Amino acid sequence: MIDSLVGAGEFETSLKVFGQMQKLFEPDGYTMQSIINACAGLGALDLGMWAHAYVLRKCDNAVASNVLVNSSLVDMYCKCGSLDMALQVFEGMNKRDVITWNYMILGFSMHGKAEAALKCFDRMVDMEGCRPNSITFVGVLSACNHRGMVDEGRKLFDMMVKEYKIEPRLEHYGCLVDLLALAGFIDEALNLVTTMPGKPDAVIWRSLLDACSKQQHASKLKSEEVARQILESGGEDVSSGVYVLS
Repeated sequence: MIDSLVGAGEFETSLKVFGQMQKLFEPDGYTMQSIINACAGLGALDLGMWAHAYVLRKCDNAVASNVLVNSSLVDMYCKCGSLDMALQVFEGMNKRDVITWNYMILGFSMHGKAEAALKCFDRMVDMEGCRPNSITFVGVLSACNHRGMVDEGRKLFDMMVKEYKIEPRLEHYGCLVDLLALAGFIDEALNLVTTMPGKPDAVIWRSLLDACSKQQHASKLKSEEVARQILESGGEDVSSGVYVLS
């Protein structure tokens, strides 16, 4: 029930139910993972620290050392703004899985620590031998995007497709298109958008058009071409801001 409430976004209610449950049962690792996720959803650092302390004081070692529980703690601390605590939990883990690594990489990226995110990725792959997944590459591409690291972004995108055989999703394309466009590689970004297998969403088109409008060397013709592509893609949500930006 607690997990269902957390999944539905009823974070405060899940904590109240947990309080009632404590009177009858000892929480297991699965329950504590849900409670920690509720704290992350609320963005409440104090509550998250309380949940962490509860795990350490009142749960047995099997729960306190559980990979899923500790991974949730890493995620919670990142989302609540305490990157140092997230890193402390991360480094204290005896075992980590791809979810743990993803949370730490996404946390670094979220807090603008691009270099740390990429170092974490290298450590994950080269030192720990953990195979990255689609979410991992969202994290590292987002990190590159935040810092304008074009060459690294291109390399990681190619690595994802060619080495790990991961099919790019809209999130991956969105990161790379935004990265290329903001760095002035409008033609390359436009080519990526027009050749991607799926239909670009409004976010991708608008980031490209916005970059065109900000680049002094981008020709009016190029901006109009992007605007035309947006209009032809259809959908009111996609094209509503075209005339303003172009």
